Amino acid sequence: MTVYVVVEMFQGVVNDVKVFFSKESASKVERAWLAEQDIKDAMGRECKAQNGTEMLMFECKVEA
Repeated sequence: MTVYVVVEMFQGVVNDVKVFFSKESASKVERAWLAEQDIKDAMGRECKAQNGTEMLMFECKVEA
């Protein structure tokens, strides 16, 4: 089974972690976060990331 893990970082510290069964759900949360942070393009995202504020999404296999 594959899950999508979304990690929100704030100033280099993990602020929140969420797990989703679908990529669409994880992407929706990411888009909402980008809008909340007023990030409109790749340059804006990179500028925030330089300060340690970013949203990361990982595709992971669940292991028993």
